[in-house]
Amino acid sequence: MKTKDAVELGKRVNASAKAWAYESRRNWLFWTFCIRIPFIALFLGGLGCSFLLMMNAFIVSEEWYNFIKPFVLPILGVAFLYGYFLGIWFSRVAGERIWRPRNYGFLMLYLALPATISGVPVSAAILFGDQTAITYVVERANSPGDSKCRRPIKFEGMPLLLDRLCGAQEAFQSNLSPGDNIAIVGRGTTWGVFKKSAHKIE
Repeated sequence: MKTKDAVELGKRVNASAKAWAYESRRNWLFWTFCIRIPFIALFLGGLGCSFLLMMNAFIVSEEWYNFIKPFVLPILGVAFLYGYFLGIWFSRVAGERIWRPRNYGFLMLYLALPATISGVPVSAAILFGDQTAITYVVERANSPGDSKCRRPIKFEGMPLLLDRLCGAQEAFQSNLSPGDNIAIVGRGTTWGVFKKSAHKIE
């Protein structure tokens, strides 16, 4: 009986160890693919795209903006909820509340906005881009700008912060009028381009 009991106990211990290993592996996969990877991708993508937009190095096309526009609000809503529940999870893991969950939600909003609007065009330009010229319609070209954007050329049909070309040559800017077409040339796709040069289309 003692031998039987020992064998039975061994089987139970072995089954419990397998169940624990399976549960641990399932939890690791869940947190990796549902929390860790999306968070890292969103964080790096959001910061990277924010930098490119602030430096005016990448210009999103009107074609891409018109395509993504209907999806922006749903994506931002999902990003906020993701950040909110991520904040709750962080609080439980840390054993204390570092931030309110809604603050994590707002952080995800801040990162998701540039990542949503620019992330796919930037990735496409890096992976599949070639010499590309994208046409924009000038809305205003006579503004002196400020320290963050000198001599801006503002485009029609584009949202705030994506609607201008900064650092244009003074002679080039002064030769433009509302309604003129300009082509921005660089490495990219029809969704956006890394700016190298710009010229007026006659």
